[in-house]
Amino acid sequence: LSRLIFGNASAAQSGKYRCEIRTEDGELVFGNMFAYSRPVVHANSSDWATVSASDPTLVVAAHMSSPKGATAHIVCPVNAYPHPYTVWYKDGIPCVASNQFPIYVDGPEQEFEVKFDRELKIGGNYGWLLPLIIILIIIALLFIIIYSCQACKRYKANQYHVAERE
Repeated sequence: LSRLIFGNASAAQSGKYRCEIRTEDGELVFGNMFAYSRPVVHANSSDWATVSASDPTLVVAAHMSSPKGATAHIVCPVNAYPHPYTVWYKDGIPCVASNQFPIYVDGPEQEFEVKFDRELKIGGNYGWLLPLIIILIIIALLFIIIYSCQACKRYKANQYHVAERE
């Protein structure tokens, strides 16, 4: 009797397992076992994702940004066995594989259902300009406040020396 035991098994451990045993007379005996898993979205701590309250098959991820003109790589981090069939959508319309949207599938395909939603924001060439303007406004306000406080302090100091002015 031979056993392979997984403690706290995850979707990443699903797949096809093969057990090979040699008998005393040298004959090879083998058996296959399939550990199936429904699609499970794998997100790490730097890339959060939450399950939709209205649709338990929908996982909503944080939006990602890409500079204008750059190549954006959106990955659907789903673990399953057999490997799930993947359909990509843009604004609710299926994306057809093309030079603009090359789609790569790794492994055999089988139908399950899980939806992974991620928004892609394409920034313009001047995305750095707004934060710079905000910083400059804050610095200008800081100087105005400091100058106003100093002027107020000088004015109050002049009020105490009434005898000198008369």
